[in-house]
Amino acid sequence: MLKYIVVMSSCLLMGGCVGSPVHRGLTIDAKRKEIRKNHENLLSLKAGMDKSQVTELMGKPNWIAGWQWGSAWMYRTGMLEAYSEADEDFTPIVFDSDKRLIGWGHSFYANEKQKHETAVPQ
Repeated sequence: MLKYIVVMSSCLLMGGCVGSPVHRGLTIDAKRKEIRKNHENLLSLKAGMDKSQVTELMGKPNWIAGWQWGSAWMYRTGMLEAYSEADEDFTPIVFDSDKRLIGWGHSFYANEKQKHETAVPQ
């Protein structure tokens, strides 16, 4: 019975921290640390790297977008608001269909997407 009370008390205590200033502070600090690390690692990227080299340098992306012509890995490099997931908070790292790094950044990503868009016949 004592074990049950201790477990339940711990769950209630931990659950009460979610949304608290302490929890928000820890989350924001973790995101800031991730942002600094990603900024530093972006400086070491080189066109022609393969996906395994990029993963070794940058770690796993926050999310991935893919097309027939290639893909873009998104890494957090900003934080407009504490819990923001806006596109502007992430830097795209763009790969071609051969899985080679061809560029990074929002402008490069937008140009590459536009280059590969095809007109839909009407």
